[in-house]
Amino acid sequence: MPGAGALRVVLVEPQYAGNIGQCARAMLNTGFRDLVLVQPREALTDEAFWMARDAGPILQRARICASLPDALEGASLAVGTTRRTGKYRRPALSAREAAARLMPLLPENDVAIVFGREDNGLSSEQLDLCQWIVTIPASEEFASYNLAQAVLLCLYEVFVMSASGEGQGGAAGEGEVRSRLAGPERLERFYEHLHRTLTETRFLVGDQAPWIFRTLRRLFGRADPEPRDLKILHGVLAQMEWYRDRGLAGARKGLPDGARLLRATPADRDSLFRLLEQGALPWTSLDPARHSVFIVRAAAESEPALGCVAIELYGADALLRSLAVAGSARGHGLGRRLTEEALMEAARLGARQVWLLTTTAQEFFARAGFEASERAAAPVSLHGSEQWEGCRAGAVLMRRSVPV
Repeated sequence: MPGAGALRVVLVEPQYAGNIGQCARAMLNTGFRDLVLVQPREALTDEAFWMARDAGPILQRARICASLPDALEGASLAVGTTRRTGKYRRPALSAREAAARLMPLLPENDVAIVFGREDNGLSSEQLDLCQWIVTIPASEEFASYNLAQAVLLCLYEVFVMSASGEGQGGAAGEGEVRSRLAGPERLERFYEHLHRTLTETRFLVGDQAPWIFRTLRRLFGRADPEPRDLKILHGVLAQMEWYRDRGLAGARKGLPDGARLLRATPADRDSLFRLLEQGALPWTSLDPARHSVFIVRAAAESEPALGCVAIELYGADALLRSLAVAGSARGHGLGRRLTEEALMEAARLGARQVWLLTTTAQEFFARAGFEASERAAAPVSLHGSEQWEGCRAGAVLMRRSVPV
């Protein structure tokens, strides 16, 4: 059968040896031979061989792997199967639709069709490793298929499509065979790079970050990227990182010798809090894990922090807070550089206006383009901030538009 050697069946944590044997028999019925088992509870027992009947050689050649990534090693495409098609498991293909899309990819691409354990199927994390999702329509009265039934139905559609010649020749009727796809291993390296860059640039923040990233995985998985596509995408991310680093490097202008302006991390909390306490500024709610916080570190890591600033986002409004400069670092224009960095961060976060409250630095912020404003003009979203609650009634409210 065309392409049979390029398709493997992966059973993740199967619980019953009899089911494994029945799956092997379904593979023999449809002309497929490559079986991979991931942490089976029962493996190649007498029952498995009895249920397999003439498919015993498939069981004898079956590979047993410790994890799903191991089972997908060398694959160009992983197709996950699931009965549940919730918000983050869409869009799902039917077995017939998947078979039609697979035809142009075989035999140039090694395809793995992945099935989950009998009781719970594949987890969301396991489906994350699959680029396509397949579901088999069933009666609402009883929608769950036996494992071997699911294997047979999926492989049958590929078998019939191949035997009839449908779908041969090219994707979407283009009349040409697709080149080899990037595959799960390359995609996972890309996803690691994407997650790191989007986290560092503050796109992935808050409780929704895992779900947003899962949607991005689905988007890129459906695109069937080839290795050269991922090479370009890695280049895009590298350029984003270069511009981010360039912006941080530009902030070194006006810093004391050897000092560095960097994004603060949770490990910087103590240094930040000591600096803010010295300036009698509110600090208890400042959290580098949730807020955009920048810190100026001295040349010697053992020395106290020299300066800091933070931006909190409230919808289309941003709050500039915690601008502090140590006495030993004053006179270098460090406050101005920190303010500029805060404004750039507000622009990166999509804010339209930046607000602040000050009791002693109205003239300084006026030179930076801020204008005094009545407290009643402040957006309601700012009222619950520590700055709003902690500043005295005499504090001046100031605002300015975010620079484009």
